[in-house]
Amino acid sequence: MFFLTGVLPHGIFELTALLLGGAAILYVGAAFVTPQNGKSMGEVMIDLVADWAKLYVGLIVPLLAIAALVEAYITPSVLMNALGR
Repeated sequence: MFFLTGVLPHGIFELTALLLGGAAILYVGAAFVTPQNGKSMGEVMIDLVADWAKLYVGLIVPLLAIAALVEAYITPSVLMNALGR
């Protein structure tokens, strides 16, 4: 229970960011090897990297920042309450 109390508050945000980042990379890899008519491989790669960067900057970095703030400011007080202090 003590472990969950220490990990769960910020782990929700970190695990979500990890799963979304992994899914984005899998999407880029799958779309890169899928033939697309009318586009060169360089154009496809530029489009995929742009989509990945938008997701990374717009969602994954903010989730990790929220996780860092929760870990620094909220998790210690939750752990102190779990210890009974």
